[in-house]
Amino acid sequence: EAEATPPPGGEPAAAAAPAGGGSALIGERRAPWTETELALLSKGSNKFPGGVVDRWGRIADFINVEVAKLQTESHGRTADEVIAKTRDLRKELEKRAARQREQRQQRAAAAATPAAPPKAAPPKPAPAKAGAQRFAAPAQGGGSAEPPPPPASAEWSAEQQRALEQALARFPASVEDRWDRIEEAVPGKTRAECVSRYKQIVAALKAKKAAAAAAKQ
Repeated sequence: EAEATPPPGGEPAAAAAPAGGGSALIGERRAPWTETELALLSKGSNKFPGGVVDRWGRIADFINVEVAKLQTESHGRTADEVIAKTRDLRKELEKRAARQREQRQQRAAAAATPAAPPKAAPPKPAPAKAGAQRFAAPAQGGGSAEPPPPPASAEWSAEQQRALEQALARFPASVEDRWDRIEEAVPGKTRAECVSRYKQIVAALKAKKAAAAAAKQ
C-alpha cells in the first residue's frame, strides 16, 4: 500500500453515517487504498480542516468524485473508512518517528564514545648475547655478582620517545584521563612507564637549566 501524510486536525471522531455512496467493502474486508486515493485523502484533509461540519463525510465525497473524474476504479469510500485510514497512517508515522529517534540516540551515543585504537604489542626482548650469564654468576674472588641489565621494556626506542612527546603535547594536564590516553598513544609502554619517563625528562631538563645557570656565574 502506498503511504500518504495523515491529515491534520487531531484524532478523527467516529462518523455518524457513510458518505460518497457505494461501499468499499469486499465481504468483511475493506478494499485496499490505491495511490490515487491516498493522495486525494491528503489533499482532501487540507481542503476540509478540523472544525468543518461533517468533515470526514465531505473528504470521502471529495475522494469519490475525483476518482470518478479520473475514470479509475472507484471503491466508494465512506467516512468510516476515511477515519480508519487516517488513524492507520498516523500510527505508522508515529512508529517511524520513534524508530528514527532511537536510531539518532544510538548514533549519538556511539559518537560520544570514541573507539580506542588497538594497542600495539610490546617489543620482543632482544636475545641474550654470549657471555650474558656472567651477570647471574658470582665474580671470581668471592665478589658480588654484577647487577643485571635493565629489562627490555625499560628501554625506549626513538619511535616510542617520539610518540610520548607527541602525546604529551596532544594531551595537556587539563585533559581528563591524561595518562590513560598517553598510554594508548605510545606503543609497547604502560601508564607507569610513561609517567616515569616523563619525570626523567623533566628532571633532565631541570638539571640542564641548573648547569647552564651555574656556568654563567
